[in-house]
Amino acid sequence: MLTSGRGGWDWIVTKFRDPVPNGLSPNWINIFELTTRQERQFGTR
Repeated sequence: MLTSGRGGWDWIVTKFRDPVPNGLSPNWINIFELTTRQERQFGTR
């Protein structure tokens, strides 16, 4: 969990669970605003 992150919100980080497409990093992550999970970001670690 990231507290007081972007926008002052708390965020939760999870590993991407779907099969990773060829050519993409296997370390793909989803980042969701913790309260409503309406705001999302994606990235690699």
